Amino acid sequence: MLGVDYLTSENRAEIRSFIESWTDYLAQARREDWLECWADDATLMPPGGPRIEGLKGLEGFAANFEMHGTYRFEDWCYAGSGDLAVVCNRIILEGEVKISAEDRLFDQIIVLRRISGDWKIQAVIFTATSL
Repeated sequence: MLGVDYLTSENRAEIRSFIESWTDYLAQARREDWLECWADDATLMPPGGPRIEGLKGLEGFAANFEMHGTYRFEDWCYAGSGDLAVVCNRIILEGEVKISAEDRLFDQIIVLRRISGDWKIQAVIFTATSL
């Protein structure tokens, strides 16, 4: 567990579904849907790349992103209270991915805020990891 967790099982299921949809949107090049998941002042810290801030920066990232292969998640952890949640998980790239085995596995930390009743991504940090 990440720490203090006042999230209900329903909150965790809702957040997991949200993160899976958010990832699917990017993988399927549904850029507008993907951007809708972010807070206006969000930050993305991709592995090996510069920090990306705000919706304009995220829009540029999404425009240049290409998904090759498939992915799956493992090791979900949740913490949160009220309108704030933090999720950690591992994303594993699979299939016809033209990258090395070392670049197929990432841990991610996702900070979410509930804004006007909807979860939005405030920050995402990816870290490359190994098997």
